[in-house]
Amino acid sequence: NGQKPLPLGKSLSFLEDKKGILTFDDILKENHDQKYFKLDNDSPNLGWTDSYYWIKFSLTNESDLNSFYYILYEFPGIDSIEFYQNIKGKWAKEESGDLIPFTQKKISHRFFSFKVSPQKNSVYYMRIKNTAAMRVPLKIYAPIDYEEDKLNGVLGFSFFIGLLTIMV
Repeated sequence: NGQKPLPLGKSLSFLEDKKGILTFDDILKENHDQKYFKLDNDSPNLGWTDSYYWIKFSLTNESDLNSFYYILYEFPGIDSIEFYQNIKGKWAKEESGDLIPFTQKKISHRFFSFKVSPQKNSVYYMRIKNTAAMRVPLKIYAPIDYEEDKLNGVLGFSFFIGLLTIMV
């Protein structure tokens, strides 16, 4: 609590799926010839691409304060995100991205949020696709910091709307 969000970029492993044909089962069972690679950047940028990318990372909760955290994909222009996490022995899939209506998002936020409860070496996967630049600014937030970020976003947007109203 009261911690800064931690960027995950340098901990992410990427796998390029040029044709978009790999399934989650293929990824889990390693039924592919592609190799994962890493980028030494807190907020990796994969440039303009038609490829799908699989992202793999692991987390360990060493805190007694929080049983859950939020993973935040801080780029509003990503078209499609499939997030996979193992919950009590079963893989759960959550879909997000700017092609999903806001009212259908599991968690209301201006970016794309996923609630996680990491244990020791909990592994997570994402499959992402975009028609523009492929940025991957993933961060992990403690609950109180996540709520503060969410409130700051609403206040900032409200201020912007207020300025526009005054200008009209």
